[in-house]
Amino acid sequence: ATAEPEVAAPSDVERGLGHVRQMDPGFDPQALVGQAREMLLDVQAAITARDVRALRERTTPEMYAELQRQCDELRASRRTNHVERIDLRRSEISEAWQESGRDYVTVYLAGALLDYTVDDATGGVVGGSTTDREGLEEFWTFTRPVGPHPWQLSAIQTA
Repeated sequence: ATAEPEVAAPSDVERGLGHVRQMDPGFDPQALVGQAREMLLDVQAAITARDVRALRERTTPEMYAELQRQCDELRASRRTNHVERIDLRRSEISEAWQESGRDYVTVYLAGALLDYTVDDATGGVVGGSTTDREGLEEFWTFTRPVGPHPWQLSAIQTA
């Protein structure tokens, strides 16, 4: 008797992406990774401007409320958060699944950036550093109704 060749089982990510593709055959995981990278820049720009209105269509209501809360806190304390020199070294899908009629895909983003907060009145740095880059390791989760619908940012978790 000859042994059957071993077939590698699909990873959880591959299996999850397969489920997403069942209802959206044109789904492109790399396009979503690109969207996540772009969203990182857009979210940081919105928080620096303390105005997240431009993100309303691309975030879930819960995520939008959280980003709005961060902006309100900065405005109330008369501070501005700056994120600069973002260097993303890794961006890849870390999870994909379906739940309650929705697709979910999490993108792992890793790199380095400058992240600092200044006092609006004095211009003085009150948090972070304008010269020392810090590591970035986050998981950004996107969701949509099952099928070919636009993705919305639903969660940001620090690794």
